[in-house]
Amino acid sequence: MNSLSARLVSALELIIVCLLFGGAVLAQVRFDAIQQEHFDLRAPVHRFAMPAPIVRYFAFGFDNVLADYYWITAIQDFNKWDRRDFYYPEYFRIISTLDPHFAYPYMFAVLTVPSRQNPDSLRWLSLIVSVGMKALPDNWQIPFYAGVQFHVVGKSYEEATRYLEIAGAKPSSPDMVRAMHGVYLMHNQSEYQRSRALFLTIAETTDHEATKELAKERVALLDLMEEFKKAALSYKAKYHRFPVSIDEMAAAHFVQAPPDILKKFPMSIDQATGEVTLLR
Repeated sequence: MNSLSARLVSALELIIVCLLFGGAVLAQVRFDAIQQEHFDLRAPVHRFAMPAPIVRYFAFGFDNVLADYYWITAIQDFNKWDRRDFYYPEYFRIISTLDPHFAYPYMFAVLTVPSRQNPDSLRWLSLIVSVGMKALPDNWQIPFYAGVQFHVVGKSYEEATRYLEIAGAKPSSPDMVRAMHGVYLMHNQSEYQRSRALFLTIAETTDHEATKELAKERVALLDLMEEFKKAALSYKAKYHRFPVSIDEMAAAHFVQAPPDILKKFPMSIDQATGEVTLLR
């Protein structure tokens, strides 16, 4: 019996050593790939997300722990998501199933899931918002963020107005949000001004750092797109046509286009109006 126990311990020690060695090798390979630029940290990845009901079935009472895990994973995977694969919005379905009263993931999802590249993303947005508003009826941020995205991404102004009205009616909503709803209804601002004001409201009212950074990034992006639009009009005044791309304007020294920004946020120029829009 003692001999059998000794052999079992030796076998376990060998397995542990092999696992540690294998992990070290994999870590080194990953590090070398990044160092040699053979591994693109922003390249889209495809993952499998287990359906939410199944995850909850196997949670064994650790619902909140698993919800935190998927929340952290969602933040990390946002930049790797191709805006089409369903695994990313499924993360938020899992989180809301495990911990429906966890507020931040709803708001982060509303800011990150909608994409012009994928028409289904607005349907995903509606589902996430519906769950969040039901679970957190006093929360003004979820409907407000939804209104912003239906305005900016969906160009669905009726839906945007509906959500902004719901947000403004919440007793917890700050004066800035109620004022923004009133300004939105006046229709006396340009598309750029309204979109910028909506995201600026998010940036100035949220207490969540990741949400604040996303909103500030969108404000800066809108400013850049407005600059590109003005440059496209100047380009047309000189060449009697709109530029085909941002790169064409940059080559003609009408704008300075940061390559990293254009890679992260590809844009197009409407050849009829000169309007600059995001491709995703």
